Amino acid sequence: MSVFSQSGEQINKVTAHDRSTGDLFGWSVAIDGNWAVIGSYLNESDENNSNPLNAAGAAYIFKKDSHGNWKQYQKIVASDRELGDYFGYSVDLDNGYIVVGSIYEAHDENGSNEKINAGSAYIYKLESNNEWVQKDKIVASDRSSTDNFGWSVAIDGNYVVVGVPIEDEDENGGNSKSNSGSAYIFKRNEENWSQVQKIVASDRDAIDYFGWTVAMDGDHLLVGAYSEDEDEVGGNSLSDAGSVYAFKRSGSLWNEEQKIVPVDRGASDFFGYTVDIIGDLAVVGAHQEDHDTTGGDQKDEAGAAYVFQNNGTSWVEVQKLVASDREAEDFFGRAVAIDDNVIIVGAEEEDHNELGLSNKASAGSAYVFEREMQGWNQVQKIVASDRDALDKFGRAVSISGNNILVGAYQEDSDVSGNNFLSESGSAYFFRDCKPKQANVNITSCENYISPSGKYFDEEGLYFDTIQTTLHCDSLLTINLTLDSNQYQSIIDSSCNSYSSPSGKLWITSGIYMDTILSQTKCDSIITIDLFMENLDTSISVSGDTLMVNESNAIYQWINCDGNIEIAGAINQTYFVTNDGEYAVRVSKNGCEVTSGCISIVNDPAYVDNQLFEGFQIYPNPVRDKLIVEQPASSADKFIVYSSELRILSLIGKVILKETINYKLEIVNLSELRSGMYFIEIGNQRQRFLKL
Repeated sequence: MSVFSQSGEQINKVTAHDRSTGDLFGWSVAIDGNWAVIGSYLNESDENNSNPLNAAGAAYIFKKDSHGNWKQYQKIVASDRELGDYFGYSVDLDNGYIVVGSIYEAHDENGSNEKINAGSAYIYKLESNNEWVQKDKIVASDRSSTDNFGWSVAIDGNYVVVGVPIEDEDENGGNSKSNSGSAYIFKRNEENWSQVQKIVASDRDAIDYFGWTVAMDGDHLLVGAYSEDEDEVGGNSLSDAGSVYAFKRSGSLWNEEQKIVPVDRGASDFFGYTVDIIGDLAVVGAHQEDHDTTGGDQKDEAGAAYVFQNNGTSWVEVQKLVASDREAEDFFGRAVAIDDNVIIVGAEEEDHNELGLSNKASAGSAYVFEREMQGWNQVQKIVASDRDALDKFGRAVSISGNNILVGAYQEDSDVSGNNFLSESGSAYFFRDCKPKQANVNITSCENYISPSGKYFDEEGLYFDTIQTTLHCDSLLTINLTLDSNQYQSIIDSSCNSYSSPSGKLWITSGIYMDTILSQTKCDSIITIDLFMENLDTSISVSGDTLMVNESNAIYQWINCDGNIEIAGAINQTYFVTNDGEYAVRVSKNGCEVTSGCISIVNDPAYVDNQLFEGFQIYPNPVRDKLIVEQPASSADKFIVYSSELRILSLIGKVILKETINYKLEIVNLSELRSGMYFIEIGNQRQRFLKL
């Protein structure tokens, strides 16, 4: 048998301050941030521990203090409480609002129109003075006696859903089918909650118990029907196999989008007895399921839970969960809760402690699963510190962040383990954390600051404790090696520009600092004494004569067409005899730099302003914008819908192409260097000068 030890500490055990025999405190629980609510539906007294009414019910609100301990903050009861209302049978909590189900309450929202056990729910808000105040009482629009409205509740944002599993009528109030079940959705407007919809299963039938459990997050709503018999397409009937119905909100209405069943469904599995959802993840309990994750090793009612994920279009089963120490009749899955990457599964009939020892019948336990790369894995089993037989620890579970709340509604003792009161009930807060031990090799530069903030400046073996959460530390063994920064000075020279080892670019002489970063944070710091030889390779044009501006150097003129050296052209000046593009290579003090190419003609002063046939270009010479125009006088004869315009060098090299489609086209030549060029449209060509 494989077991997982309890690695996180129990933070504290809580009971009601006015606890009494048979209160069943811990029957229902919910937690959100630093607040928690615990139902005690058989409690008799009001918020001041007076005015006893048998089974009127109550709920207790707890708050986490600055030390991480949970303390009773307030007791709430219904404003119109009466004998046998069962207020607190279900509870939920979200973002400053609490909803409490009262399944045997008999009156409508105005306290009239009595219908025995019709049921109701109450909504409370956390006010600015940090007091929880009742804001509304909600009932079904078609309420009837013995509906037990409030059997299950869920709240998320501005919506509340209430499950009514033994309600009989469809969404229109007709087609009665005994205990087919339904759910009612309410929306908040200011502090008033109004019913916006009644939902039922698309394939509803008698004794399905649709609404036994409900869960809601964002636009997604899940409703469990643990006694439903058919598969997702309405066939393969298996008595009490169970199912879950997924609804999605569009606008203000919720539409059924899918019926969910497990891959290995079986008769009497009770799939859908419990359900929870967050984002695109859902977990569903089936506490009477018999088989392990492979479908073998049958153990009657050992229980299972199933994880589903929404892929954007449907909910898909991704994993079946069972307890590592599963045994028959454990009822694993009787309660489920999910938050981000953690799932809690309650097993109220489980008998053993976290080590698989100390058999105490129905003491109860809960199992923690975390999502890792390979899927959901059990990381711990949690039990009460003062566990005893028939406590039913795990009947209700909830999780928010790192905080876990587990109810034990039949537990008998106070927080100190004394003052026995049969089935008064209790609840336990845990911190979801697993102290981890790790060995790491660290190489650092000259000194090292550990994750907890300790400073080390010598090599060696060190131990560090990281307090990640309250009651849960991580232990780190550090094998530390220290390095140091490397310093270097160099003298270097370059032509016109210099790229440093780290990639910096410098263009003038000087003393520079360069840093080469290291993965160990021990950087190489280089001082560079740089001499920069900057050669001026700009070319002046005077008629047919080119002159490079750098003097007292070695020269070689080049024809850019083919990059060919011109024989004998080794002076600072060069007289051009043919149209073309020319450059010069300049060498001086070990530096060699080649200029850019420049276009030249025998008569560069010549400018041709003749008209194309049907076109005119101007200005000529041009600086940045060349205008190509089809004059109005020739527009009728020469209409150009699309034609190619090309700019060419004097040696015929195409430099620019554009498609012209209009009678007036502006060609941007700002990127073109100075010189003589041709413009060509179709088979017509004209020369122009770019300044």
